Amino acid sequence: MEGKVEKEVNFTIPFAPVTAKRPRLGAGGHARTPDDYRAYLKAVRTWLEEWLDEQLTGAENPLYILTHLEYGAPIRVVEAKADKGKKHPLNPRFAGFYIQLTFVLKRPKTVKTAFPMAANSGDLDNFYKAAVDATFGSEPFRYAGLDDRWVQGASMVKRYTALGTDEKPHTDVTIKRLEV
Repeated sequence: MEGKVEKEVNFTIPFAPVTAKRPRLGAGGHARTPDDYRAYLKAVRTWLEEWLDEQLTGAENPLYILTHLEYGAPIRVVEAKADKGKKHPLNPRFAGFYIQLTFVLKRPKTVKTAFPMAANSGDLDNFYKAAVDATFGSEPFRYAGLDDRWVQGASMVKRYTALGTDEKPHTDVTIKRLEV
């Protein structure tokens, strides 16, 4: 990306990818998120909090990297006056995020191909939504003021665990902070 500075954060979500699921209407007309999706969101958010607690502090901390530009200024202009009840405006040099995701699914015993083509493997966009919702909905990301609306682009791949290995299902995540 010409003219843009990229700084990135990489991590691996150590759980089998799950697709985002629409809430279902339950008893009494209340919408309810399916249990397996809620459990995935909770597990990822808890894991992410613990992972972030173990990371370096200062300019090498993942949240610092995502919330501060290359020269150290925050992505929000705190000196600028914010309208009542509104957040401070974004720094004009902040150009959003680019996300790369690799979803590694459990390989069925009978499948020898690398990439899922089965009718039951889940839609790529629903894997994306689940991973991004879990990440940006985590307490640390929310506290830092990070918003998935700032994602300007993404690349995604879903594949099976490597044939003949003990690789476990997981999601590799790279979040690049972009600035001009």
